[in-house]
Amino acid sequence: NTEYVVLTDFDREGELKKQRIYRFFEAEKIKYNHSLRVEFKKLFKVVKIEELNKKGDVYYGKDSSIYNKIFNRSRFYRRRFG
Repeated sequence: NTEYVVLTDFDREGELKKQRIYRFFEAEKIKYNHSLRVEFKKLFKVVKIEELNKKGDVYYGKDSSIYNKIFNRSRFYRRRFG
């Protein structure tokens, strides 16, 4: 019972591509989850999928202080202790 989510851009062109993919899925009897796509759009508030990289940079600390970054252990110790 696998369902697929189509993540194209949320602009006009992306919506047209999504509709073509949905028609293909329906013809091939492939299940898709449209409501998850809608929730994704609401949650991340992006128009282009590429914009997710910008949101991810802040989350993973690229735009914040050293204490919020994720490091591997040896790199952390080198930076912290010398």
